[in-house]
Amino acid sequence: EGVTLTIEPGVVVTKPTPGDMFLVQGRIEAHGTIDNKIIFDGGGNSGFFYSFRGEGDFSYCIIKNGYVFWYSETNRDKFNLTHSELTDLKVSGLRYTIHLESPSTDIRIEYNRFINTGGISVYQAAGLFNRVYLEYNLFYNISSSIINHGGTPGRTEMIVKYNSFIDIEGVILSLGELPNAVMDATENYWGTLSTEIINSKIYDRNDDIRIENYIYYLPILTEPHPDTPKLSSTV
Repeated sequence: EGVTLTIEPGVVVTKPTPGDMFLVQGRIEAHGTIDNKIIFDGGGNSGFFYSFRGEGDFSYCIIKNGYVFWYSETNRDKFNLTHSELTDLKVSGLRYTIHLESPSTDIRIEYNRFINTGGISVYQAAGLFNRVYLEYNLFYNISSSIINHGGTPGRTEMIVKYNSFIDIEGVILSLGELPNAVMDATENYWGTLSTEIINSKIYDRNDDIRIENYIYYLPILTEPHPDTPKLSSTV
């Protein structure tokens, strides 16, 4: 607690045995550069960060070949992830690539590529009021949804904008049954202009009256936002 670990550009972090790479109570700063990224390789059987009120700030990183990237065990995490690529993270069902437990500040997850990963989960239980900005990301073949579970007291609002959702089966965006589950999902690219198809990929009060709110997604983008990473581009 209270200690900062700085991981410098070009470093490669591996863990060939099962388990989590890091248990975090302090702060992780991993800031690569566009030409010299930091690589976290799970070796096909490892998770990455298990947080106990920790802080994580990641940019220009490659996270690959593992399981959950960031999982919060207790409240009041701080987390940001930008200009990074997450690939081949084996999560399924209700498991998520990123799970945020009552974050204590606004969160930014922006300009990333999620390829063959799970989704993103947010839960609020600490009486805090903040936002998770999920913007300018590419999601390709993710195996679980992007979900705001809600929670009370407090409220965490998800701002989901300018993302591209490509080749994803099943639900992409969802709300939980707890109070204060809020998501603004306008201006995303869905790979289709069919509102019938998009509605089938959203789970909200239209699907379960125990859910408090709706996810509003109109207007949609007719093509990917120019600032959102493409499947074959660099981040």
